[in-house]
Amino acid sequence: TLANEGRFKDGYTMGYQKTWHENGQIHEISTRYYDHPHGLLKSWNEKGILTFDAEYQYGKKIWYKMYDDGGK
Repeated sequence: TLANEGRFKDGYTMGYQKTWHENGQIHEISTRYYDHPHGLLKSWNEKGILTFDAEYQYGKKIWYKMYDDGGK
């Protein structure tokens, strides 16, 4: 990924995180709690199409939906 925006605590990712693909498209938006996803997580491919949508609670997946390269 090109860049990562977020906070760290004691070497762990904490809170809002945002990463980008090398081409500048958004890669992932999530909230983390000691490196584990917590809350909503969305992921896009290099074309900017949503490929994954989920909700986590302290690293445990509550629900998710995967999309194909066309966003369906």
